Amino acid sequence: MSRLSSLASFVRVLPLVLAACVGSVGCTAELDGDEHDHGDDIEEGDTSTESALTPGYGVPASLGLNKNRKIYLTFDDGPSAAYTNKILDTLKAHRAPATFFVTGKNIAGQETVLRREAAEGHIVANHQWEHVKATETQLRSWAPKERDLLDEIAGTQPHYFRYPYGAGTAAKEGILKQAGYVDGGIGWDIDTLDWCFSKTGTCNRDEVKAAYRSDFVGWVVSECKRRGGGVVLFHDVQGITQRNLDRIMTELEAEGFEFANLPTSGR
Repeated sequence: MSRLSSLASFVRVLPLVLAACVGSVGCTAELDGDEHDHGDDIEEGDTSTESALTPGYGVPASLGLNKNRKIYLTFDDGPSAAYTNKILDTLKAHRAPATFFVTGKNIAGQETVLRREAAEGHIVANHQWEHVKATETQLRSWAPKERDLLDEIAGTQPHYFRYPYGAGTAAKEGILKQAGYVDGGIGWDIDTLDWCFSKTGTCNRDEVKAAYRSDFVGWVVSECKRRGGGVVLFHDVQGITQRNLDRIMTELEAEGFEFANLPTSGR
């Protein structure tokens, strides 16, 4: 078959492949927002194949971060009645700052936790009102709604936003910037996959080398060393994160890493 014939065949088949992928568990594994409850170990979306250039997955250059041996800790989906205060205790022991991307529906009854986060020098940020892949209409309502509530509870905060599942688009980026989120969606450099390790302590994903599939701490430290630093994605609703955070931070410190905060001015 000629190259032109092969190309023509590929073009005819491609729409069918894409159609089959839409909604398939093999394309994107996720749970809807109702299953992200207070303090329980929850499963996060599968983001391993997404490009760092996709809005919501990458770390915006506008942040101007120095990632050379510096770790920017971030925690999604809380606050958790079971784990967040213990994570704050660990951060305090290491004198390390962090950013907590808060799910709006989890705020009620946990306002004191948010105030503690702010009082101890952490950033309290927006992780959308519901943990779903929002429509543009939903985002246009939810982004300012949670922004104003966080500012009311925790004092005026740097305005940072992270999409659930990293599900950003160019249109959504425009909505965020209109709501005062000048950097758009904040993604990550290093995914700890704590949600994957959380159920059995084992994560058999392809990107996790066999040596680390039953070693959460080893996986996280190895990824930080491989990348040399950057924004690290944890979830403060995951017990495995709370139980192992002190050890992870201690090992990173021993490797010469420092913990830094996202910029707090101009946002």
